[in-house]
Amino acid sequence: MTFLECGAYNELWPFVHMFPEETARAHLDLKGRVLHPIHWGTFNLSLHAWNDPMQRLVRAAGPCGIETATPMAGETFVYGTGSRENPWWTRGGEKERG
Repeated sequence: MTFLECGAYNELWPFVHMFPEETARAHLDLKGRVLHPIHWGTFNLSLHAWNDPMQRLVRAAGPCGIETATPMAGETFVYGTGSRENPWWTRGGEKERG
């Protein structure tokens, strides 16, 4: 299982945090089985929408066959049991920054 950062990115500071597509690539490079994206959706550190990291990561992970673990912040799950994917960022709170 890989725990990789997936948020607070901006093309003006590409060496600060990875873009979601880079997170997916790093997971593949590390030969992880399940990707658990971290460091996104908790603090307003960039200009992208709060849920943009996950929307982009899911789009990048799908074609690569990457399995993701996406519990809601504070939610627990046991590795190796049941479904790990929970697209909670798509339900409510989709308001874009403006």
